Amino acid sequence: MIVIKNSIKEGGKKNILVKVKNLTKIYGRGELAFKALEGINLEISTGDFAAVVGPSGSGKTTLLNMIGALDKPTLGEIIIDGIETSKVKESKLYNVRREKVGFIFQTYYLIPTLTTLQNILVPTFPFASRKENYLSRARELLDKVGLQGKEHRKPSQLSGGEQQRVAIARALILNPLLILADEPTGNLDTKTGMGIIELMRNLNQKEGKTFLIVTHDQRITKFCQKVIHLEDGKIL
Repeated sequence: MIVIKNSIKEGGKKNILVKVKNLTKIYGRGELAFKALEGINLEISTGDFAAVVGPSGSGKTTLLNMIGALDKPTLGEIIIDGIETSKVKESKLYNVRREKVGFIFQTYYLIPTLTTLQNILVPTFPFASRKENYLSRARELLDKVGLQGKEHRKPSQLSGGEQQRVAIARALILNPLLILADEPTGNLDTKTGMGIIELMRNLNQKEGKTFLIVTHDQRITKFCQKVIHLEDGKIL
């Protein structure tokens, strides 16, 4: 089932940002074929703070990868901001990911030789001509994620929670419409993890950022407007 709480803001209906229609993903062929997702239908509205929950192996990360255009469906459609991603050529798909989606992972994937500020700026490296604009935004994001004064520190000089805050700022630097977070608190203690979720919720409420979070932690769902329950590749 999909539990929906306060998915409509005062003033009217929200726009549909993500639409998944009859999504099926099969890995392998013949006797080795494995159906990771089957017949998934869901919608995420602009400004939603949503979670995908379910046991290990239920298809949560596969669903996130499909929506983020990191993988393509076997059957069905995924539409992000009006673009059906499965019909976009692979050579152009990176533009969709770069312009529409920001990623936050359980493992922070920071570059150890770069500073906090440089790690936040990594997605902007192809846009050298706009360097000053992105530098200004990166400094603004440092303040928003609570890392003031730590812009010159390397990842090894930061705590796990601080490294995840860098990853969140990096996901936001190109101002994407959708933030996909795969177990963003998985490597953190309970208190630090809740701080990360509250930070993301604050970005959602104050900036209208749309979040879709994969999590094992049921406590996170209390912050969410939509909770999507997956089991054996299907929505319950």
